[in-house]
Amino acid sequence: MRGIKKGDKYLCKTSNFSNFIKGNIYEVVAINIHSVAIVDALGQIYYVFFEDLQEDFTDLQEVNDIEVKDAEMVTPKYDFINPEHYKKGSKEVIDMMLDIWGVEKLIAHCEMCAFKYRMRIGNKPNQTIENDLKKAVWYENKAKELKNN
Repeated sequence: MRGIKKGDKYLCKTSNFSNFIKGNIYEVVAINIHSVAIVDALGQIYYVFFEDLQEDFTDLQEVNDIEVKDAEMVTPKYDFINPEHYKKGSKEVIDMMLDIWGVEKLIAHCEMCAFKYRMRIGNKPNQTIENDLKKAVWYENKAKELKNN
């Protein structure tokens, strides 16, 4: 296990804890002798033993390091976040949806898709936790972008 520092983010990959939600991201806010204090998106603070953190959470910093190394060695064959089949025609599908249903409904769609990806994280065959997480984050960022424009 690498050194942990404030600001590190961890993805919960289990439903074994009553306080944690599988697929949620938690950020380290304090480090104790045997545990870390982590906070969820709503600001709720939890304490997790190092062993549980290592076993039941994915260290997103390590995932990012692996992705960077892999990207340097191999050109990805398939873009799970923005695949080519979304770009057929004169516009991307997301832009067509905006034109047809408008911004409010597209924001709701993005928020629901992000929720869907987080709820099923790690359960879709032939799909990594990291790809599900990236897709959820993409939809969350798209919803924020649409709200801010």
